[in-house]
Amino acid sequence: MASSHTKLEENLKCSICLEIFKDPVVLHCSHSFCKACLDGSWNGKEVKECPLCRKISTYTPLNNLVLKDACESFVEERKHRVSAETESVTCVVHSEKQQLFCVDDQKLVCMQCIAQDHQDHSFCSISKAASHCKEELKSSQVALQALLDTFKDFKSTYEDIAKHIKSQAQQTEAHIKERFEKLHQFLREEEEVRITALREEEEVKTNRTKEKIAAADKECSLLDQLIQEIEDMMEAENESFFQN
Repeated sequence: MASSHTKLEENLKCSICLEIFKDPVVLHCSHSFCKACLDGSWNGKEVKECPLCRKISTYTPLNNLVLKDACESFVEERKHRVSAETESVTCVVHSEKQQLFCVDDQKLVCMQCIAQDHQDHSFCSISKAASHCKEELKSSQVALQALLDTFKDFKSTYEDIAKHIKSQAQQTEAHIKERFEKLHQFLREEEEVRITALREEEEVKTNRTKEKIAAADKECSLLDQLIQEIEDMMEAENESFFQN
């Protein structure tokens, strides 16, 4: 956070005065400067050129309103930040700068705090207390990092297990599909064989039946013919009947 804040501050500085831009203007080459700084740089010069890239400027510099707003916002934010940092080292009870660290109460104290409430306590410098606290935090950080590494290893192990389970399931699924495909192929072939046999049997029986029907038709035709002859004889005259 501090690094990005410093980088922003560097980008908001005029390259001539090296301070935050005041009334910034922008040249045709896109470089910006404080108006006063640019006027001072051009003072007495017939050729107006950019102090950075030396490109000759034939236009009147324009006010860079966007950069101006950004600089004003940055300066205001910096004032609030400095104010907050100042308040953080000032005793809220006595409004004096806190100069020592009370070891017994584990807090920063000013000289009046020491005189009133901390006469018999042990003290050390703020830098020493901060260094000690940072060492403790460092130890905690190391322990937490070790715990984090353990959980990462734990996670990695179970991720490998999950991959193995998935791979094993895919192999089993492929094996099941292969076996059932073979079974389906066997059943299809068996179905084809049985249907073929059934149709052949049907054809044989149908042909036999057709033969029986043809024979019956032939017998029926002969009987019809015989019956017709008998009827003709019965209708004939008696003499003709006996002759037949």
